[in-house]
Amino acid sequence: MTPKTMYYSPTTKGFYPADMRHVYEAAGTWPADAEAITAEREAELRAVPAPTFASLAATFLAGVRTTREAILNRLAGIGLAALVDGDTGMAEAIAQARRQLLDITEAPEVLAAIDAENMVDLEDAVKARYKAIAAGVPLEVRNAFNKVSL
Repeated sequence: MTPKTMYYSPTTKGFYPADMRHVYEAAGTWPADAEAITAEREAELRAVPAPTFASLAATFLAGVRTTREAILNRLAGIGLAALVDGDTGMAEAIAQARRQLLDITEAPEVLAAIDAENMVDLEDAVKARYKAIAAGVPLEVRNAFNKVSL
């Protein structure tokens, strides 16, 4: 069986089988720039490109920011309760943790992993920052970090 001739249009990014050309032409939809392509070229054009590190990192960091916002909200509530109770030590520890969380995606080890373009290193760097930040707050506040899963 001979392979079916395919046409490809760079304008529409569409594939058109040669044996259906008359149908497309009758409908007025045959692209003017359609050109015959080999089976190999068709396979190349249909291949889905692998995502870039930049797009993977951006998606991951967006998730980090979403998680961070949830933790910041929890800490705000705990910090407010500490202030109302007059526990300034607890309130200061929470304020420090909040500042560190706001900078988590700009931490030197996170930026180094981004520069190295290594997702495993990036994930590990963010996990390490979360652990370091959580380690700096009183034990009863650490529950705010329990839902962190990267």
